[in-house]
Amino acid sequence: MSLTVDGTVRRGDFELAVSITAKPGEVLAVLGPNGAGKSTLLRIVAGLLALDEGTAVLGPLVLDDVKHNVFVDPQHRNVGVVFQDHRLFPHLRVLDNVAFGPRSRGVHKASARVAARDWLDRLAIGELSRRYPRELSGGQAQRVALARALACDPAALLLDEPLAALDVQTRAEVQGELREHLGAFAGPTLLVTHDPIEALLLAQRIVVLERGRVVQEGSPAEITSRPLTPYVARLVGMNLYSGVSANHVVALDGGGSLVTADAADGQVLVALRPSAFTIHVGQPPRSSARNIWRARVASLAPLGDRIRITAEGDQVATADVTASAVAELDLAPGREVWLAAKATDVIAYPGPVSPAVGPDERAVPQAGTLESMPVSVTVRYWAGAQRAAGVEQETVVAGTVGELRAVLAGRGELVKISQVASFLVDGQQAGDTTALYEDAEVDVLPPFAGG
Repeated sequence: MSLTVDGTVRRGDFELAVSITAKPGEVLAVLGPNGAGKSTLLRIVAGLLALDEGTAVLGPLVLDDVKHNVFVDPQHRNVGVVFQDHRLFPHLRVLDNVAFGPRSRGVHKASARVAARDWLDRLAIGELSRRYPRELSGGQAQRVALARALACDPAALLLDEPLAALDVQTRAEVQGELREHLGAFAGPTLLVTHDPIEALLLAQRIVVLERGRVVQEGSPAEITSRPLTPYVARLVGMNLYSGVSANHVVALDGGGSLVTADAADGQVLVALRPSAFTIHVGQPPRSSARNIWRARVASLAPLGDRIRITAEGDQVATADVTASAVAELDLAPGREVWLAAKATDVIAYPGPVSPAVGPDERAVPQAGTLESMPVSVTVRYWAGAQRAAGVEQETVVAGTVGELRAVLAGRGELVKISQVASFLVDGQQAGDTTALYEDAEVDVLPPFAGG
């Protein structure tokens, strides 16, 4: 059976208006920054929040229909929910935590325990049955929470940031297990997350919410290759521009142009991978790269085994180069360079009628943009041999979002800069969030110095 939500809910000044459908056996990931409406959508399906307009339907069961005054209480919706913080009952052993689901639906205690043992064994945690939640690791608690949700024999699954509270190693292990179990689940699954990697690995389709509206929907391949908003472009690590195409030349909003191989005439979006650019310290000779423009290096930051260069010209662009190239070209902030990209590497596609896409927001701090927003963060991290010894270090750094990304990414094995960037974007909007990325725990501490 399918799960469909087509309606509107209002909470104060915020309005969520969506129309989505998760098909039988499909994992539908809902991505978006904090405050976009992801958890609100989940609460609507779970019955914790009523629609103000429209309907929510699960197979033949109408969960919520405002026009016909229908509302099914949460306990009668037959949905399994896995929360970010697991929400296991502290006074019950693991077996009884898992048995609680079927017990709440009227199943006899003995039968409920049989079902609970079966699911604990399926998830390879049968040996934990007599433990209390306080005796579990984060990964074990997550598995128990999933077993409890599945033991109810739900018609649909709702996963609210199910891996966010896990450390990096455990998250990787549980991610693979979760993918396997979700693949065997016959009903629709709604996965709420702000982690693009989690969505790409677990979901067959992705819906992106921003400011209470669906801004993009499609397969992981469609989302990553053709982002429609700056937020989505940040998530997937692409440069994104908008402009008007004519005869394979796109006149970009804000200045400059790009030659494409196959763009149709009209309003388009243009995406380029940072790896598509080559950087030169002098004007390059004529070659197969038909897109060449002058720029100035604004910042450099490590990204895995490469260096991400942010450069300002007619447009702001990010380019990935090797550390040896940085040394050979003597690249540093303020250095004048030339960027080059082949027309075949420029991906052009139709955009919204009035696209709100400008220069890449990940670039240099500019007045009035998120990158210039002042923030303060506490970072707890482990470096080198200290990780194995469990020795934790802590530091407090402050500055703009753009500056902090570079600072955080420069601390040894600390974090992947793309993940820090995504987290800071979300954290700045939420004001009070904690997340684990690689070997760092980053807390954005309110209030923010700029409101």
